[in-house]
Amino acid sequence: MASTFRFKFSEEINIKLSNFGRLHSYSDKEDFTKYWSIWLNENKELIINENSRLVELGYKGNIDKKLYKSVKYYWIKLYKLENNDKSNNKSNNNDKNKNETYIIISSKLLEKIDIHINNGIMNNICPKEGFNNFLKNYEDLINKEINKINETYNINNKEVCKMKIKKCYKNKYYLKSNNKKKV
Repeated sequence: MASTFRFKFSEEINIKLSNFGRLHSYSDKEDFTKYWSIWLNENKELIINENSRLVELGYKGNIDKKLYKSVKYYWIKLYKLENNDKSNNKSNNNDKNKNETYIIISSKLLEKIDIHINNGIMNNICPKEGFNNFLKNYEDLINKEINKINETYNINNKEVCKMKIKKCYKNKYYLKSNNKKKV
């Protein structure tokens, strides 16, 4: 059985976290902390139930920290991004999309990524370790891919190209690991 690396909250608690984040997205640190303590007390029973559910799934961390990070670094950020998007006019959004270039990874590298991920999932290796191992094992192929990306898309930053490959690897890992759990 594959290990779970990402434990998601239930829809009910996500809605409550989202509402809290929206309500306190512009609160200063002191007020946020004060209201967060109140929220924790008001939702104690829900948090206990959620903790039980996550522990049953294999979660070993501190749920209060997980809830706090979810609100502070996901829901508030998401709400602020939504507000920024609404405040920008449509022409700015169209210009922004025109400037973004979709970088295509070669099928040879994608094939190697798929094989490596399948082996990693079978051996219960987490995505971070898997990617680091992939970098070591396929260094020549990755360097060729980075050079190809530099030539094709005129991106002269090796780190940007490497991050693109990393994102591709981790997205594929996540999709494959979720497909294995459903089977």
